[in-house]
Amino acid sequence: MYKIMCLLISMLVAAVPALAGNDVTKLPSIVGFYMVEGTNPGGAGTYFGKVVIQQTGAVYKLNWNVGGESYIGTGILTEDVLSVVYSDSTGNLFGVVAYQISRKGDMLVGRWTVYNGVNLGSEIMKKEKGERLNPDGQAMHSAYEL
Repeated sequence: MYKIMCLLISMLVAAVPALAGNDVTKLPSIVGFYMVEGTNPGGAGTYFGKVVIQQTGAVYKLNWNVGGESYIGTGILTEDVLSVVYSDSTGNLFGVVAYQISRKGDMLVGRWTVYNGVNLGSEIMKKEKGERLNPDGQAMHSAYEL
């Protein structure tokens, strides 16, 4: 599984320059709490949930709670595209997602797939107002529990 994850990450990193567009230095921080809604690959249903994005150095950590399931991810920011490799809490389901970040930094629009998938899903994250972060950009608490 380690080799598969490394392969997914390298494929994602290679694809990022083609997706990137605007200068990232003009984007506000994407760290915070988000409401998320999406469509499963191939249009196989919709979902809703919550996401927390944290930053540690140059790396972003994402935690999703969608439909009662938890997912974790690690991402990198290249210009205005956040690329993330993710897995479920068991580590048995994993995949990649690339998010285009809005100029205001308050919305991320993504396309995703699971390992060995043949279709894409879509996802929109909208930033919640009033989150509290410490000086390192780490979430201190939220208006809702993940």
